[in-house]
Amino acid sequence: MKSSTFLKFLFFIVLLVLCSCDPEEIVTDPTNDPITEIPTVFITGSLNGTVMNEAGAALENVTVYVAGNTTKTDAYGIFSFSNIEMNKNGALVTVEKEGYFDNSKLVHTSANETSISKIMLIEKKVSSTFAATAGGTTTLDGGAKVVIPSESIQLDGGGNYTGNVNVYATWIDPTADDLSLIMPGDLRGTNDDDEAVKLVTYGMIGVELEGDNGEALNIAEGQTATIEIPVPSSLLGSAPATIPLWHFDESSGYWVEEGEATLSSNNTYIGTVSHFSFWNVDVPYELVHIGGQVTDMQQAAIAGLEIQISLNSNGETAYGYTDYDGMYEGYVPKDEELVMKIYDDCGEEIYNEELGSFSADARISDITISNSSSNFLTVSGILTDCNDELEDYGYVFVELNGFDAKPIITNADGSFEGTIGVCDQMEVTISGISLDPFSQGTSTLHDITGLTELNVGTLKTCW
Repeated sequence: MKSSTFLKFLFFIVLLVLCSCDPEEIVTDPTNDPITEIPTVFITGSLNGTVMNEAGAALENVTVYVAGNTTKTDAYGIFSFSNIEMNKNGALVTVEKEGYFDNSKLVHTSANETSISKIMLIEKKVSSTFAATAGGTTTLDGGAKVVIPSESIQLDGGGNYTGNVNVYATWIDPTADDLSLIMPGDLRGTNDDDEAVKLVTYGMIGVELEGDNGEALNIAEGQTATIEIPVPSSLLGSAPATIPLWHFDESSGYWVEEGEATLSSNNTYIGTVSHFSFWNVDVPYELVHIGGQVTDMQQAAIAGLEIQISLNSNGETAYGYTDYDGMYEGYVPKDEELVMKIYDDCGEEIYNEELGSFSADARISDITISNSSSNFLTVSGILTDCNDELEDYGYVFVELNGFDAKPIITNADGSFEGTIGVCDQMEVTISGISLDPFSQGTSTLHDITGLTELNVGTLKTCW
C-alpha cells in the first residue's frame, strides 16, 4: 500500500476544536468535573489536509510534519499521511515554507479513520529595520506595536549582536473570519497551575527577528520588549482590565500562560515579553467536551459544512467544517451559553440552534439537514492509476463554478464516495489525482441537473 499524507476535517479554533470520529467514540463524562488535563492517547489513523496563503490560494511544496512523519503538499496544496500513529486528542500538524511564518494545528484523530486539517500561512514581510544598539518601534496595520529597547538583542542561540535588526511582525484580528485557519494551535492552553484550559482570544501578535545575514535573533537574557495588541470595538464590552498573556509553544501546540497585559485608554492591551514567538491575550475557561453528526434526509453524512459555535456573552465565534463522516467534536468553555449555526458551501445558513450551556461532556443530538435547505450530491466511483491498478492513495476533485473544489478521498480498494453541497450548480467538473507520485487525470464535465447521486464509474489519475 502507498504511504504517507491526506484530508478529512477542519477543526474549530477559537472556542471549539473539531475532529473526525465514529459516533461511538465521542466520549461523554456524566460528572461535572472540569477537564484539567487532556490525556495523550495514541491511535493509528490517517490525516489529510490543505495549506493555503492568505488569499486562499493553494501552496505547493510546503513541508508538513506530523508525529515524526514528513511530507510536502502537492500542486493543489494537499497533503496526506496514511496509517500513522498519532495522538487521538490532538495530533500536532506543523507546516513550514520559506517566506512564511510557520503554523501549527492540533487535530483530533480517530483509529482507522481519516481526519482533516486546513491551514493558512501568513507571508513574512519586513515590518521595520533598526540598529540593535539603538532599538526601535514597529507599528502594524490595526495599531499593534512592538517596542524593542536599545542594546536588548542577541543571537537566538546566545551571543552578542550589534548589526541591523529586521522585524517580521503580524497582528491577527480575533474577529477575522479566517481566524481558525490562520492562528497557531486551537486555543487550548496551559495555565500557571499546569491545567488545560480553553481560551477566548482578544488578539494575537507574531514577531520574528533576523540579522543582516538572516541570523535568527531574539531578546537578550534579562531584557524585555513591549507589545501592544489592539482590541476590536466589537469585543471592548467584554474585555477585562487585565488579561493573561500566553505564548505559543511550537513543540506542544499549546498556548502557555506567561505574564499579563493591561487595557490602555486607547483600547490596546499592553504587556512586556522576554522572548518573541506568537503572543496572545486571552481569557481562560474550564473545558467540557461535545460532539455530534450532521446528515441529510437520506442519513448520508455531509462533508465540508461550515459549523459556527458562538458565545452568547460576547459573540465570539469559532469556525470549522464537518468531516467525511459528517462529524464534529471538541472542547468548549464550561457553563457558557452557546449558539450553533451551520452554513452550506454557498454560504447560506441552513441551521440555527441555541445549544445552551454544558457543565459536563455531552453528545449533541444528530442534526438532519433537509435536502430542500441546500442541494447535496453524493459522488461515487472507482479511481485507478496509469497502470489500471486501484488507486488507494489519491483523491477526486469535484469542482464547482465559482466555489471551492471539494476533494473526496479514496478507500483502500480504490473506491470513493462523498456527499457535498453543490450550490445550485447544474454542472460539476471531476478529476482523479494520485498523491504518490503526484499525477492528475483528464477532467470530465457532468450534468447534475435534478440529481442527488452521481456515479462517475472509473476515473484514471493520468491523461
